[in-house]
Amino acid sequence: MPGGALGITNTTATGNAGIAQNLRWGGGGVRVDAEQQQTGDQQHDVDAESRVQHDVFWRNTRSRFCAVSRSTTTRQSIVVTKLNQDISKSSCRRSIINTLSNVRNAYWDYVFAIQAVDVAQRSLDLAEQLVQDNQTRVEVGTMAPIDVVQAQSNRRRAAADAGARRKRRAGPRSSR
Repeated sequence: MPGGALGITNTTATGNAGIAQNLRWGGGGVRVDAEQQQTGDQQHDVDAESRVQHDVFWRNTRSRFCAVSRSTTTRQSIVVTKLNQDISKSSCRRSIINTLSNVRNAYWDYVFAIQAVDVAQRSLDLAEQLVQDNQTRVEVGTMAPIDVVQAQSNRRRAAADAGARRKRRAGPRSSR
């Protein structure tokens, strides 16, 4: 046999084995697949290749399989992403509601500040009118001069109150 071409052999051996146990609360098992392939002539092995693959699994009756697969990981990341999206939507809604509430409160604070300034201005006008009326009564002789001093004191207090309310209504821009 020149060149040994007729003496080349190809041998393949395949084997599968597995064991599983089912219990009332779950179960598990092991599975092994093996394959060996040899190529060569009668005197020399030219090529030898072996492959072994094994799987271990555990099943729980409360959940399908405890082994983590890619599809389970993908499903879990989708669920987590949806939950994070819901949290973000809720956070955004809460922020919008808080902003609207703050704007509404600021508006009504401004309206009440304007009304307080108007009331303080009317109070100042009435105090000035009282001072003028009391001075006229003192000149006529129907009132003591001390009542004019008291009316002037009330006018100064009303003027200070009106000034303070105007300043508060103007806000931080007036202090620059």
